[in-house]
Amino acid sequence: MSMNLYALLVGINEYRAVSKLRGCVNDVEAVEQFLLEKCHVPEAHIRTLKDEEATRQNILDTFQHFLIQNPQIQRADQILFWYSGHGSRSRDTQGIEPDGYLETLVPQDSRTEGIYDISDKEIAILLEDLAAAKGENITVVLDSCHSGSGTRDITIEGETVALAREVPADDRIPPVDLDSAFLKRSVGSGSQPSGWSSPTTPYVLLAGCRSHEQSNEYLVQTGDTDGVWHGALTHFILKALKTLAPDSLYSELHEQVAAQVNGIYSTQMPQCEGDRDRQVFGGARVERDPFIVVQAFDGHTVTLGAGLTLDLHPGTKLALYAPTVRTRSQLPDPPLAIVEVTSAQATSAKAKVNPADQETFMTHVEQWAQESLGKSERISQFTSQPIRGVIARGLVTERAYSSIPQTVSLQAEAGEENQTAIERLQYALQSQHFQVLDDSAQDAKLHVVAADGQYFIRDFRNDLLVEPIDRGENDVNRVRYALENIARFQTLLQLKNEESGSALAGNIEVHLRSVAAKSNEYVSDGTKTPTKPEWDGGSAGALTPFPDSLVGAGGEISLCYDPENLDRNLYVVEVENTSSRNIYPHVFVMSADYSIVRLYPEAGLEKALAPHKRLIVEPTNGGSRLEIYLPDGKEGEVRWDSSRDYIIVVAATAPADLSGLEQAGLSVPPPERNPKRAGKSPLDALVETLLYESGTRLGRRQRTFPQEDWATVLLPYTTVRKHSTVTLDVAADRIDLGDGLTLIKPQGFQGEVAIATLDQGLRGIEGDPTLALPPGLAAHTQQFQPLERVGTRSVGPSQLVITFDLDEASRQRITPDNPLGLEIQGLTGEQGAEWLPVVFDGEDYLLAGYRLPGSDRVALVNLPPVVTPAATGHPTKRGLLRTLRLFLYKKMGRYTPLTGLHRAELINGEVVYHEVARKQFQAGQRVALFV
Repeated sequence: MSMNLYALLVGINEYRAVSKLRGCVNDVEAVEQFLLEKCHVPEAHIRTLKDEEATRQNILDTFQHFLIQNPQIQRADQILFWYSGHGSRSRDTQGIEPDGYLETLVPQDSRTEGIYDISDKEIAILLEDLAAAKGENITVVLDSCHSGSGTRDITIEGETVALAREVPADDRIPPVDLDSAFLKRSVGSGSQPSGWSSPTTPYVLLAGCRSHEQSNEYLVQTGDTDGVWHGALTHFILKALKTLAPDSLYSELHEQVAAQVNGIYSTQMPQCEGDRDRQVFGGARVERDPFIVVQAFDGHTVTLGAGLTLDLHPGTKLALYAPTVRTRSQLPDPPLAIVEVTSAQATSAKAKVNPADQETFMTHVEQWAQESLGKSERISQFTSQPIRGVIARGLVTERAYSSIPQTVSLQAEAGEENQTAIERLQYALQSQHFQVLDDSAQDAKLHVVAADGQYFIRDFRNDLLVEPIDRGENDVNRVRYALENIARFQTLLQLKNEESGSALAGNIEVHLRSVAAKSNEYVSDGTKTPTKPEWDGGSAGALTPFPDSLVGAGGEISLCYDPENLDRNLYVVEVENTSSRNIYPHVFVMSADYSIVRLYPEAGLEKALAPHKRLIVEPTNGGSRLEIYLPDGKEGEVRWDSSRDYIIVVAATAPADLSGLEQAGLSVPPPERNPKRAGKSPLDALVETLLYESGTRLGRRQRTFPQEDWATVLLPYTTVRKHSTVTLDVAADRIDLGDGLTLIKPQGFQGEVAIATLDQGLRGIEGDPTLALPPGLAAHTQQFQPLERVGTRSVGPSQLVITFDLDEASRQRITPDNPLGLEIQGLTGEQGAEWLPVVFDGEDYLLAGYRLPGSDRVALVNLPPVVTPAATGHPTKRGLLRTLRLFLYKKMGRYTPLTGLHRAELINGEVVYHEVARKQFQAGQRVALFV
């Protein structure tokens, strides 16, 4: 039965005026194939625009005519809009956005003369019209971004790094009447983390990243040298959809996808906004093993009309049947032939016919060619020109789990020592784990660069993964150990059961619960649990979720590390079995240093968790509690202020020894195989294949036995350091705040000051989820750079926020003649750089001072009183003993024609805003400024 779904898919690689991408066309082709083959959506229900088809006008026209005005679409039907391509920003000429910019999608012909991006406001109004006409069963996927990007010190050669789907903002001023039919309607600014939707969104939005992040492309290893590029969001959505239960929610889909994407790109967190608790595609069933069309035959090899999208990896076997066979009830025995996949691309694959079936299949093809094409020649006479058409249909009979080695490129900067270092490393990497690429221009997952007496290990996005490794004694072994740990970590992070018919997939849940510091009992929201949870004790009841302050808008969990109250850093993992089978759960914590530590079960324990029961992982049950930790920077260790880690649960219906998955930090050699265990379960064998298999490049094929089932669940969480507060005494003083900041305060200035990251300010026990950045500065990432805390491997650099709790007397002491000083380490070397201190008083963002010329000090000369909320229906008021928040931005040395000002003019009864150019100001003029 086909799904009542209509889809508009837009994918753009080849742009006319901006940088090209690689995986966007692959994205929409893969989505189209998934809808056709797995969801049985009729071909007429899908419209795909690729490259030159995806012009601005064609996208808008197709949205109107194919979706909004399509008489075939009924209000109960599902509608999907999928965009893969560049995102950016463009000038807001209507005064809608406080930062003066609209988020945009970049059509194929945008940035050419007279052609502009498609703004978020246009998309929002199109979607509102669509919802009004066809109902709110709308899903929007935007695999793009609109954030700024930074620079990196060592560049990887060739086109081997992942591309971010973002281009600079379009600073052209569009015509006043551009899309006036859209923009004259009232649409509020997007206030959700992605920057695309509003709290009243009438659809479900899956966005590639937060508004200040980037959506990246991802290299899918295929067994071929180069692999296939996709958008990371698209790849993992399609991967998750194949195993989701029919009634799964968008929130559940997002949990899986966000964990996978963020595990690879620490600075990309996909977002799910709108009605997160809506069923995916209305609860439609996804066919897990659809019939796959044989499109061509050349005498020995068939071309399949599916590829990696449907998990056709090299080694996968299929049974082929006549093209008239369409249901499993029609399957003849035996099939025409068995074929084995030899190579795979995103949406196609090559498979070799089993020699024993060669003659039978050739006879079938000859008969089909005569009936369908009118050909009477023998196949041997035209194998140079393959026969094409729907020759046969196939069903997967055996999945291949390939232990494809991590691809590594080795590069040496100029110098004989660097070249020698790379040659020594290349010899050491001759193992089953890695495929060292000869050509640095080929796509690789990992890159090692020898430079300045060190080895630098980077991923295919050019991010530094570990601290540089000094060259010297045992250096190549230390590099190899680091690479192997990274490879195993990433393999486990993506471990997923792709067998059809899994009863466990989607039926294992994992939760985190806090342990109270004093009572040592379990809490999830600050209240005691009514009854103490026990092993396999009673049916699993509903869990109270974490407070909103601990859960981001995208669904990710944030935990607060308290170095002074260690008991508050303890958590327990709860595993709930909602399936109908006994399971044997294995719980691991995967940390930012690439370590993998087992929390459950302890060695030798093999005990099943019954259906509809739950397990609390703690010592009394043969497990260990989770203790979150951030290095404090003592005794030579590097201080971490945030970290992103993962809980992974591997559950199987038979006992398995998964101890080989454990590994310590990067300084410890990889784990050894365990030769003492007499027998291995199929899951044991699969894990061994994925982590250790040697031999051919593709490894050996492993298949789970029909009687065993298994599944994985991944739960990401972010740990942020508890605010560190300093009490200010009466006397004048210099106070080290950390992070390279020193406060110089005058006599009589009292109160408390704290420095934290933006994540800490938003979430955690002391967080304020309403905290927002100065909109006029935060949106212009190329013009204004925030003061940041240096990032870690798992979490990128974080903007710093300084808070002051003051009484009124102390606030009034700060004047231009009696300033409050902030010294910023390293500022002296930045001659001429301008710094802007901006204070948020609860209502407005106000300039509070300036940088003292030629010094490393910023002077704060004006601290406004704090705005305190009043009773409902009354205006706010200025009050005492409240928090001021200080943001510091460096103005980059780039010329911009922008003034940030608009001139209002009344035209035909409507207020129209015009950009104010610099040349409009003349010396001696008086200007009235309205804020």
